[in-house]
Parts: sequence; C-alpha cells; structure tokens
Amino acid sequence: MDPTNKAPLLPSSRVHIRHFGQRDADGPMVYVFADVFEEIMLQVSYKAEPCLCILTGGYHQGPTGEFIEIQGFSSTSWVDSTMDSIELLEQRHALLRREFEAQDTGARILGWSHGLPGSAGQMNEEVAFVHLTFFNLPFQVCMILDPEGEKVGVFRRGEAGAMHNIGFKLISAKQASEPETKPPVSQEESVITDKTGHRVVLSGQEEGPSQNPQRGDIEDERDH
Repeated sequence: MDPTNKAPLLPSSRVHIRHFGQRDADGPMVYVFADVFEEIMLQVSYKAEPCLCILTGGYHQGPTGEFIEIQGFSSTSWVDSTMDSIELLEQRHALLRREFEAQDTGARILGWSHGLPGSAGQMNEEVAFVHLTFFNLPFQVCMILDPEGEKVGVFRRGEAGAMHNIGFKLISAKQASEPETKPPVSQEESVITDKTGHRVVLSGQEEGPSQNPQRGDIEDERDH
C-alpha cells in the first residue's frame, strides 16, 4: 500500500503545529488534527469502561519522507475488556476498508484509539495482540488514552515486530487574536490541554508548559 504524494502542513499565520514526544526516525511522521484529538478525549472520558475507535485519514509521501494525517475516526464503542474488542474491530475494519475502496478518495485506515482506564497510556500484551491482528502495516498506530491517569501514548510496530512509543504533531488553527510568539515547531512538549481545561500527559514524559490547542478549519497551506 503506497503513500500518495503530498506536502505536509507547515506552521503559518493560520496553522499552529506542536510537537509531542520524540519522533520515531524509522517510521512515518504522525500528524493529528487537534479537533479530532479533542473529540476522542471527550469520548474516552464519557464512561469508565474501555472504548475503541478506528483512526482514519491520509498516508502520504512528502519532500522529507512519509507521514500520516489523522483526520477522523469511526464511531466510538465501549467494551468490557480489550480482548472483547476483537469481533467489533473485525467487523468495523472490514466495513471501512470496503467503503474506502469503493470511494477511491485516498482515505486510509491509520490505526485505532483505545481508551483504557488505569493503563497510564502504556502498551500491554492484549493491546499489542489486537493491534498486530488488525493494524500491522508499518504506518498504522495505536493511541492509548487513560482518562483516570490523564495520560496518552502513541505506538507503532517496528521492523522487528516490537511496539515502539512514538511522538506526534498536533495541528490546530490559530485564532485571529492569537499572538505569533509561539515556541518553534521543533520544541518537544509533554502536556496537552483542550479548551475545557482537560489535561493529558504524554506517556513516559515529564510535564512541561501547556498551551490550549484551538479548534477550527485549517486552510491548506503546504510547501509545494
């Protein structure tokens, strides 16, 4: 499954990009749209049970390498345990795959999000088993969110089959009144705060300065 040619979004007067965690140099860069991330956070916090959804978007080749853009997600479902998600994921994965193939728009299944209370955003054997069963392509990721511990971890399969904790970039639209004095895109942050004040710490990271990502449509400003 080859990536499509497309340049990634760059910081501009209308686009704000924040870097969380350390990038995995062996795999595609991960971009997540802030409004999608916030919606997933809200869904995960809605109930105390584990939940899941499939992440969707684009898989691209840019001037400096491959990257994915997480632009949406399937409906969220709650389960009793991680292993109880297998049948549900099997059905939903097949349905989305047929839908994307029929539409032929370039949309891809990019992985899944798993709300797992008490996990501290860490990968375990059951989550790894489910991920490798349905999302074993090298660009597909697993986003684990712990609403109790307010932590998130993003993981991807490495060349040897082991799961690696990776960083990602959060894309949001700047408000008209937002000042231009922002940290450079290369700065690594560890705390995400949404507009409601809910804070999530990156798994395995120390807390640092937090800022509020803003929702909104982002105009397509790319380096062509």
